[in-house]
Amino acid sequence: MKRSLFLTLLFAAVTLAGMAQSVGEAFYIYRNDGDFNAFFRDEVLSIEYSYLDAEGNRYEEIVSQIVNTTDSVYIIPLAAIDSVGFVQPEIKLQPNVLKMDNSGLMDYLVAVDDMSLLFKPSLPNDLKPKVGEVLLYTDFNSSLLPNGFVGKVLETKMQADAFRVDCDPISDIFDIFEQLVAIEKVEEIQAAAKQMVDGEWISSRNPVSFNLGYSHPLSNGQVSLSGSVDGTYIATIAYNISREEQYINVKVDHDWQYGAHLNFKCDKGFGTLKGPVASLPAFRFPAIAPVFKFQISGAPFVKGEGNMELDFSLNSPVHSYAAQATYRNGHFSGWNHKKPVEGSNTPNWNAAFSLNGSLQAGYMVDFWLGLDAGIKGIAEDLLKLGTGIDFYIGPKLTGDFTMQIGSENPVNYYSLYKDSKLGLSLLTVDYEFFGEAAFAGHKLPRGVFCNGTFQTPLYHEWFIMPEFSDIDVVKNDKKLSATISSTPTRDIAFPLRLGMGLYDEDGKLEELAFEASDYKRENEGYTIRQEFTSLQREKEYEARPMVKILGGEIPALPTKKFKMENAISVYTLSANSIDDNSAIVGGRVEDFVPDVDDGEVGFFYNTTGNPSQGNGQGIAAGRLSYFADGEFLKTLSDLEHGKTYYYCAYYYSGGKYIYGEPKSFTTKSSETACPDGNHPHMIDLGLPSGTKWACCNVGASAPEQYGGYYAWGETHTKSVYNWHTYQYGRGWDDVDYIGSDIAGTGYDAATANWGAPWRMPSLAQCEELINNTTSTWTTQNGVNGRKFTGPNGGTIFLPAAGGRWGGELYIAGDDGDYWSSTLDEDYPYVAWYLYFGSGYAYTCYNYRIEGHSVRPVRSN
Repeated sequence: MKRSLFLTLLFAAVTLAGMAQSVGEAFYIYRNDGDFNAFFRDEVLSIEYSYLDAEGNRYEEIVSQIVNTTDSVYIIPLAAIDSVGFVQPEIKLQPNVLKMDNSGLMDYLVAVDDMSLLFKPSLPNDLKPKVGEVLLYTDFNSSLLPNGFVGKVLETKMQADAFRVDCDPISDIFDIFEQLVAIEKVEEIQAAAKQMVDGEWISSRNPVSFNLGYSHPLSNGQVSLSGSVDGTYIATIAYNISREEQYINVKVDHDWQYGAHLNFKCDKGFGTLKGPVASLPAFRFPAIAPVFKFQISGAPFVKGEGNMELDFSLNSPVHSYAAQATYRNGHFSGWNHKKPVEGSNTPNWNAAFSLNGSLQAGYMVDFWLGLDAGIKGIAEDLLKLGTGIDFYIGPKLTGDFTMQIGSENPVNYYSLYKDSKLGLSLLTVDYEFFGEAAFAGHKLPRGVFCNGTFQTPLYHEWFIMPEFSDIDVVKNDKKLSATISSTPTRDIAFPLRLGMGLYDEDGKLEELAFEASDYKRENEGYTIRQEFTSLQREKEYEARPMVKILGGEIPALPTKKFKMENAISVYTLSANSIDDNSAIVGGRVEDFVPDVDDGEVGFFYNTTGNPSQGNGQGIAAGRLSYFADGEFLKTLSDLEHGKTYYYCAYYYSGGKYIYGEPKSFTTKSSETACPDGNHPHMIDLGLPSGTKWACCNVGASAPEQYGGYYAWGETHTKSVYNWHTYQYGRGWDDVDYIGSDIAGTGYDAATANWGAPWRMPSLAQCEELINNTTSTWTTQNGVNGRKFTGPNGGTIFLPAAGGRWGGELYIAGDDGDYWSSTLDEDYPYVAWYLYFGSGYAYTCYNYRIEGHSVRPVRSN
């Protein structure tokens, strides 16, 4: 098998293998013979036991289990059944397979040469592939391996600038997998498909179309008739590949619809009226026997044109089918069945009629070139053959009258006429490129090669009806009111009064309100906005724009349906009075549901995450009656010191919980806050990674103190910071490689001075601090710096300590420079650091020799 084809099939299989059903969608009958059978629960008609085996032999005891599905019957030996589970069987890799996307190898890959991989020389020994291992990459998100990779390691060697791994292509899938399995299902949702992949994925159907038609020209138009076959299909696959069994099942759901289309078009020129023709002197050539002529002439004109078009289409009902092909251990089977179509499935038709015209007046300019031989007054058109181009220059008025109806577009004055319009151009240039001929006084009809129009910016159009933006409905379920708005677009020919109508579910107009002023032009800040009150709960309404014209009220498009809900809203309030072992939490209920019982209110809280859905310890705070909106408080006590708690308010009634949004708070540490005696201690800002930041800099005993200044990788302070005093380099082009990230190592100033688990923050942790907190420039005890406030309200203060270069302290009080533990590997003489001033905070890199502050972090 070619390597590219094998890789394509392999990675397609691996991708599908990840598309497992959610728990409860499928179940698996595990067998002690190494096989298993997978079934979708909603496709199983029945499960029963039998005294017959698969060959039809009858026994005195039950020997088989029979599973009847919608399209197959499975007979499974009872003695082979080990267990039944609802978790998909795992994909088993061979012991010597190394997944590159999980191991960290991709972080060091720098180049690919066919089946050879080149890694950075800094690749750690524990990551270096070994001869005989199989390297597998299937994430497809690497520019170096956009098609994935699989290969068996033949040789490894260290080159001058890279660690080289030579591989041999894999031709047997069982060199990679002990077992490869997937099961997936597609359920139809109207015109789309729903695929369960640990959640949802919506994929559009794949279209297929065939068209066949005939058209016939008319004297002033064309008539055409065509037919079409339009289809869509969705393919799904389930398979199990193991040494004991090779099974592939492909199912295709396909729909087809047949259509016919008739179009009649007629173009008519009503004629051109020309005034007196004025010509410039003709230019004849050659000098001897001049028979060729070039001439320019012109005349005033009035021209009228029109066209009519009738378009009709008819589509049949949708015909739906399901086909299946199965391969099992060398045997094929298949079928194709017609399926019922859900919902409305009737023929549909659409018709459109349009009548267009134009009127133009101005001056016509004619350019003519050709053969012109004749004797004036005797045989003027003895022989004439030439070509020319006419330009009709002047203002032009156009009209477009269009009507559209259909089975899905009911007859309505708005839909009939909304695309009708008038247009006026103060300067339009129409052109005709033509040829003409005459012989012995007999003129042939002028033939037009092509024509067209140059439309200048001096053009404007007015429609009969405006268009409307999507309708916005703002409900107030408590007050039983709704504010409905939409914005009209287009300039219209005549001012119209616009409004909003409210219809019930049967299409009956219930309320109608118009704006106080007329609408005429677009982009004048005109918006239809009407409030409807005294609406009914649990009743569906349909809102649509309304147009008042010629004394009538016409409903327009688009429409929007909405319903006034019975609702209870629960809100979680921020905690207050936070101490080291207690806090007061609050909630609020907005309850406007009639005829409900009183409800219990309270809180759920924990230290692990989202406490909604009853996840955590529950504590009641009282009861509230319906129509009794109110706030409630509860003191949480016996809490742990310095711990982050997550909590949410709830309302409970009739066996149902309604939860507010989760919030969190952190209790105070039992230790005395720095600088009052206990140093150092960590501060929880509520960051996504859980990283805790120290209260002070290394070398400081209070948050506003600058502390010590450290070159990157050094763990002690000094008086001069340059290449001569730097411990790990002699110049920017001669530095020692001490690691891409020195956090927690012997080069870490935080770990060396404070001990583990304190460490320098990584680049990612510095960026997390900037991106997930609110920071402000402020002063603390007279020292400038930035205060970072986390999502949970925790804060740290970083003084603007400046930095040291040479023997000098620079920009102290104006900016802050804080080392990260991350080296810039593209330029190993620099490392990343957190940099801020009075109006900014970001990360950048600086020379490793410079003296910067260090603010430690830890995870617990």
